[in-house]
Amino acid sequence: MSIAIPGIAGSARVAGALALAALLAGCAAMPPRYDLSTPGTPAVHFPNGRVTFVLTDEQGLPLQRYRVDMSWEHPDFYRTSAFTDSFGRVTFNGVPELANVSIDSPGGLYSQYLLVPQRGSNELPVILQTFGQNAQNMALQNRYISSSQK
Repeated sequence: MSIAIPGIAGSARVAGALALAALLAGCAAMPPRYDLSTPGTPAVHFPNGRVTFVLTDEQGLPLQRYRVDMSWEHPDFYRTSAFTDSFGRVTFNGVPELANVSIDSPGGLYSQYLLVPQRGSNELPVILQTFGQNAQNMALQNRYISSSQK
């Protein structure tokens, strides 16, 4: 194939042809752009809600090592669990707008559906009935610590 461009010398014509060939080869090597959304269906949306639970008992003492379960059904069913830290806190990321939280405690099963904003960080205090069990455990722990320091 020969391209004749009037007014351009032979070496410039060769350089131009090489540049055009490189451009065309680059286009052929690039992957095609696919439109993954079909008309009439919503675009794919990844949840980015973040929620932190702070678990305390009736007296305001943090509930340590409590398992907190989060589950949701959109777009597919998913369930995850995490344990509270020494301050009674646990954080979940990537939570969709509607999710269920459940906590099994000595006072019974706490289960609640939540509307989770998809921007920012949300902190939700949860007070669970433990019938004084947490206070008794902390009193025993403090008694053990004080007796071991003597």
